[in-house]
Amino acid sequence: MIYIAGEILADRFVFGNDCTTKVGGAPFNAAAWAADGGAETVFYGAVGGDDVGKKVLADASKTKVRLSVDVLKGHRTTVALVSLSAGGERNFRFLRDDTAEFKLSVQKMDMCAFEKCKIAHLGSLMFTEPEGRKFAADFVASSKEKHKILSFDYNFRDDLYPSFEASKEVCKNVVESADVLKFSEDEILAYTKAADVSGALKALSQKGRLVVVTLGKKGSAYSFGGELGFVEAVPVSAVDTTGAGDAYMGTMLAGLDKTDFPDVSINEIQSVLEAASRKGAEATTFYGAIKI
Repeated sequence: MIYIAGEILADRFVFGNDCTTKVGGAPFNAAAWAADGGAETVFYGAVGGDDVGKKVLADASKTKVRLSVDVLKGHRTTVALVSLSAGGERNFRFLRDDTAEFKLSVQKMDMCAFEKCKIAHLGSLMFTEPEGRKFAADFVASSKEKHKILSFDYNFRDDLYPSFEASKEVCKNVVESADVLKFSEDEILAYTKAADVSGALKALSQKGRLVVVTLGKKGSAYSFGGELGFVEAVPVSAVDTTGAGDAYMGTMLAGLDKTDFPDVSINEIQSVLEAASRKGAEATTFYGAIKI
């Protein structure tokens, strides 16, 4: 079982005079892809008691994810305004005035599900707020205390931090504690200050830890058990890259959930990540982060 906690929000796509709203949030998207990959998946998050929150929950309920989502009256649901380039590359701007997504508490979690889970995955948007950072620290502590495989996707949002160093400072504890880490190429180079991806992977390598770097059209690289590996990209005609990393993340978690991680071979890791790469590519062939 996989237990995922973090943001669930509305992705709002604007195409000329048309506007489409879809459920989003990187950890929820990852949960949807993990569940679609056959893993029993529980998601914990929060939405506001507004119409946007109702729309988000209605869409989320159409997935295979077991939802544990608080509806906080008096708060709004976060909206991510998504703009796409001609090649499908996306940019985000977040509307977060008195929003609910980081108002989480370990005391409100489904602890029966958490006790049963093998993998505990944490979203990153909450780290911008003190209340979210408190939850993250408690989540990490509970995960380590209960011997869960702790997973984290760095997923840096430059419009929410004054600098990358500011994000590194608040995310340092979870990065140091995690058993599974995912970064983009820019993120891992900025985090480690290494000259190249191989050096960055080596800098974060630990026994039993999987570190993955997504490289866009170049594929992905990883380190596990002191070994470095590479996964080829799957060529597709991309229209929207919004959920590619989340599809990769969720599929990877679903694959790891079926193994005896960290007691696995490098060949097993390679197979899991090749499946993740295929789903990451598939996610770029339609609009939105998940299919519902």
